Formats: sequence, C-alpha cells, structure tokens
Amino acid sequence: MSSAPVVPAPAAGGPTDILTQIRNEYQARFLAGQALIALDLQEATLASTTVAKWAADSASKGSVDPAATVTAEAAWKQANDVLKAQERSLKEMVTMLEKQIASHKATNPSDVVLVLEEQIRTLSGIRHVQEKSERETQALLKVLLAEKTQLTGPAAERKP
Repeated sequence: MSSAPVVPAPAAGGPTDILTQIRNEYQARFLAGQALIALDLQEATLASTTVAKWAADSASKGSVDPAATVTAEAAWKQANDVLKAQERSLKEMVTMLEKQIASHKATNPSDVVLVLEEQIRTLSGIRHVQEKSERETQALLKVLLAEKTQLTGPAAERKP
C-alpha cells in the first residue's frame, strides 16, 4: 500500500499568507544576489591575502620554504573550499527559489504584481535618495576643485 508523500508543515513563525511568502521570496532573491557578490569578493580577498602573506614570509626569510608553502596553500584551499560550497548551496537555493517564484506567477499573478509594485516603489525611493546624494557630492566636488584652483592655478587642476 502506497501512501502520499508527507509535505512538511511551515515552521512555527513562518509565512502565514501568500503575500508574506512572496515578499519573503523576492527579498531572499535580492539578498542572495548580494551574498553571491560578497562571496566573490571574499574569494578574491582570500587569494590576495594568502599570496601577500606567503610572499612577505618568503621575502623576510630570504627564501621560499616549501613546507610553509604547502601549509599556506592548504589553508587557502580549505577556506576557498568553504566559500565554494557556500556559493554552490546559495546558487542551488536560488534555483529552487526561482521555481517557487515562477509557480506564484502562474497561480497568484495578482499577488506577485502587488509585491512587485511595492518593491518598485521602495527601490524608486532609494534611487531618489541616492541621486540626491550624488548631486550633493558633485556640487561639493566642484567647490573643492574651485578652491584648489584658486590656490594652485588652473594649470595644476586635475580631475580625480
């Protein structure tokens, strides 16, 4: 006798309505994108930090220690493997998340539109603040460059 698969109930404190679930999924997708960027940066930083430390150690000793090189490479590899595993897991979760969002688009399009409109309003507000800040920065930069030009003359003016 075959029984139907058991679908786990949402965890306590989990989403109780479809709008909350959709909001959470879109937020998670945004946050996952940021996390992937951060992982890429961590990976690049890990490599450059490892090489810089190894090079400094070698230079301070006046020679390359093969045993220390193996240790440095092993430490880098272990840390890099952790970052790669995090990246793989995150990408897999995003793939599953995209399928869930596609399902909502098919079954609850009006709810998805509502959430998208909320996010568009939020991002438009953020963009407005960023544009205002950029205009203020440009104005301040012009003032500073003008002050520098007054002190050094136009020939010494260079754009940053």
